[in-house]
Amino acid sequence: MTSVNKDNKRIENSGISRILCNPVFMIILTGILTSLPLFLRGVDGASNQDLFFHLSRIEGIKEGLLAGHFPVKMQSVWFAGKGYPVGIYYGDFLLYFPALLRIAGLPVITAYKIFIFVINLVICAVSFYSLYGIFKDRFISIIGMILYTTSAYRFLDVYIRNSVGEYCAFIFFPIIALAFYETVISDRSDLKELFGYTVLFAVGIAGLICTHILSAVISVFMLSMTGLLFVKKLFRKKSIIAVCISAFWTILLSIGFLVPFMDYYMNVPIYGGGRLSASADAAQIREYGASVRDIFSFFKDPFGSNSIYYEQRMQLTVGMALIGALLFGMIISAVRMRKHETIALTLMSILCLWMSTNLFPWNTLEGRTHLFRFLTKVQFPWRYLAPASLFIVILFCTVLKGLKGSSAKKAGMFFAGVAVLGTVMFFISYLRGYTPVDYRDYSEVNSFNAGSAEYLVSAVELGKLDYVPENKDFEEYRIARRKDDRILMYVKNDDEDRDLTIDKLLYPGYVVYLENGEKITPHYGFNFLAAVNIPKNYEGNVEIRFESPVLWKVAEVISLISLTGLTASYGFMRRRTKR
Repeated sequence: MTSVNKDNKRIENSGISRILCNPVFMIILTGILTSLPLFLRGVDGASNQDLFFHLSRIEGIKEGLLAGHFPVKMQSVWFAGKGYPVGIYYGDFLLYFPALLRIAGLPVITAYKIFIFVINLVICAVSFYSLYGIFKDRFISIIGMILYTTSAYRFLDVYIRNSVGEYCAFIFFPIIALAFYETVISDRSDLKELFGYTVLFAVGIAGLICTHILSAVISVFMLSMTGLLFVKKLFRKKSIIAVCISAFWTILLSIGFLVPFMDYYMNVPIYGGGRLSASADAAQIREYGASVRDIFSFFKDPFGSNSIYYEQRMQLTVGMALIGALLFGMIISAVRMRKHETIALTLMSILCLWMSTNLFPWNTLEGRTHLFRFLTKVQFPWRYLAPASLFIVILFCTVLKGLKGSSAKKAGMFFAGVAVLGTVMFFISYLRGYTPVDYRDYSEVNSFNAGSAEYLVSAVELGKLDYVPENKDFEEYRIARRKDDRILMYVKNDDEDRDLTIDKLLYPGYVVYLENGEKITPHYGFNFLAAVNIPKNYEGNVEIRFESPVLWKVAEVISLISLTGLTASYGFMRRRTKR
């Protein structure tokens, strides 16, 4: 017993332990460590999976803000100015930060790299404070933060795939975990005490919805499965009330995004709602899952594609630190603890890993259940590696909390070291295939690179998007001004009524105004461009612009008021609690 106390005291008094127990220092250090590739020239353009897509999103928000729009729903920069409703289908509130950097004059890539660096720091801070809220232990929370932020799958998202929405979702997963723990699992019974956590719950889910809706779908499913494992605690009165309050605030906070999204999703026949999803759903989703070989490929070249063939595929693993932490947690849990919490976390970790692989029966389940038909919308099973990272971290931290003496310190520092080693190995492999691009101006970016073009009207011919009829039949035609979603044209038409083709892809919300103020609803023209009938003997200006429906604006105001009210209420409750 004396020997154990001496060992424990020696470790706690060591310089390494003092450093590891300093949250601010470790958050900054981990943020810098996970951002090392950002100090290279440019960003990688070798894989170019989603890079152009998200640079165009940032530029689209920038141009919309400069034109006086907020929020920016219809982005004008896409397809050489033809417009694209990416702001309606894809939550983008976090991208207003790099858009403001662009407005301030920073080059395209510089603004993007600063954004990544800030996101890395935010994920470090949020994961630490969320884990500290659960475990009330600085050392354990710092170790958990290191393991979570150095997940190999997160690095894949950030530096190979450039999947902005998915790596930003890593901010909200720990928030949701803390809120679920306090509102469902903990023994808190006073709803006044739980108010702050119901707010966190709502912020976490709404944040996912307004950042990456596929991650929100995954998160809700994982919460449901976790709730089943804690069913007795879930169906307590305080838990039901807290969850209902959280759901209510989630809807209010995200309704400004959900109303336009649902309006377009139900009424606009797009590629993402038609043949694109048919080709990427269960008919193929299982084949695109990671293999067992992938899960244990800790030193594989991270570059690759979404191929079904291992040799051509990206590195699809959470990394050796997290896989090792999972095995360690499973062994310790089985041998020494055998608590319901560790068993549940082990099962959820394994479930997430299983669902990310081609061993999970996606095809069979999709054909038989509405639930899995809905879940196949995630397109690629390996997206479940993101929640797997968090479940493994929480399992490991729970096991560390239950260890006695110096064992927790030694195990924590060992796996933190493995995580750092894995990070270094990933970056070395990354450097071998690094092909930098360094765009300073958006004109260097290909605005026709829209990924799978999910949000185009399904009948649009992609090969003809760069062509616009010249309107030669008019006596006179010229574009007088072009700014964001608006085009002002001068037209002279003498002979007869004829259609004017406008260089904008037509979506609901576009309207046309004539010189006399008459408002006309445009119709589909060549390749689903906007067209409007110009009467004979007409001479004057014709302007097209995008106008959000009143219902959208009402929903946005509700979200803004809800956010303001929740922030004020949360601040009041915090001050009251301190007093």
